[in-house]
Amino acid sequence: MEPLKDVGNSVHGNKLVRDIWGAVQEISNESSTIVAKPIESISEIGNYKFPEVDDFDFENVKRWIDDGEFFVASQIDTGFFKVNQLVGFEEYMEYIYFNQDEMHELMRKFTEFQKRMIDRLIELGVDCIWLSDDHAFNTGPFIPPHLMQEFDFNYMKQLVDYIHSKGLPVILHTCGNLNKTIEQIVATGVNGLHALQPSAHNDIYLYKQKYGKQICFIGNLDINELMPLGSPYEIAEKVKEMVENMFYDRTGFVLSTCNLLNSDIPIENAITMHMAAEKYS
Repeated sequence: MEPLKDVGNSVHGNKLVRDIWGAVQEISNESSTIVAKPIESISEIGNYKFPEVDDFDFENVKRWIDDGEFFVASQIDTGFFKVNQLVGFEEYMEYIYFNQDEMHELMRKFTEFQKRMIDRLIELGVDCIWLSDDHAFNTGPFIPPHLMQEFDFNYMKQLVDYIHSKGLPVILHTCGNLNKTIEQIVATGVNGLHALQPSAHNDIYLYKQKYGKQICFIGNLDINELMPLGSPYEIAEKVKEMVENMFYDRTGFVLSTCNLLNSDIPIENAITMHMAAEKYS
């Protein structure tokens, strides 16, 4: 977990907190928004200091590990998803075109920090590292695939190789439309891929046909309409369809929603999903 420090209130009366990365966030009842970036200009990249691993709170991870009954996957944010929060979303888009040397320097430092974090998590006893890298919207990646390769996937592969050298599997979570980046993702060597939003036009059955021997697919059950608005019958039928199309070879698929079981999902629908999975698998 990342400790937060209170630093006052915004002009809107909301709490302001500084996170461990140096960003100031405005916290409201509905959301949190970064109002001051850790790196305000390209000239600050060389002097930016990443947090120390010891500054993080690992009690939540320890609790699940100490229970002993769970396969514990610990999440770390990576690549585009985290770095654009350090420099700013629009600034990131500018820097990868016009300040490439500085951005590579930042990514190299970030990758070394992540390796230190991975070492600590493995030391604690986690079973898997879960990378989080939301790099796409419903229509495709935020930046061109060749720049995703240069400034994200090449560094992600270093992390995947490092984690594998320690004997652990790697799962990647990434939202959005992956049609233009799925081959690059598979090439990083991650063992599992999560989200696969159907509302973002991800054809998980096609992915299974193309890449099912190389990667395990996790997710794809829709949380926009099916899970919150569908009937238990519709959910059970969808689970049956997915098992038939994804688990016919008894490998490479974990049935799951494409993100959290949000509060708008009726309890009976969540239970139906689990019971149908047991019935048809």
